[in-house]
Amino acid sequence: MSRRGCFPLSLALSLSLSLPTHGDEAQQHEHRHDGSEKLGTVDFPVSCNPAAQQAFGRAVALIHSFWYDEAEKAFTEVAGLDPSCAMAYWGIAMSNFHPIWAPPTPAELERGRAAVARSKSL
Repeated sequence: MSRRGCFPLSLALSLSLSLPTHGDEAQQHEHRHDGSEKLGTVDFPVSCNPAAQQAFGRAVALIHSFWYDEAEKAFTEVAGLDPSCAMAYWGIAMSNFHPIWAPPTPAELERGRAAVARSKSL
């Protein structure tokens, strides 16, 4: 087999071995972190009020750190600080889509759809 043929096979094998194989989907998506939050800083300007803007930066840092559950909570907080901040709902939708571990559950898809619809309405 040529080198070009080996690479896709090796990649597919590596990815398949890293996929979770146990049954409980909630457990597959659960990632615990200690109390110390070590996030980078994010400069992602949005047209939301200043309090929401600050919270939005933290929420984006959370999602980029793969803390999807915490990111969803943080984007929900952003929406509470500024209900007209469409990007808060974008963040909620993005927090429910984490294809690295597994496809979204039906509940996650529904939360994502609802957040996209809310964002579009703004």
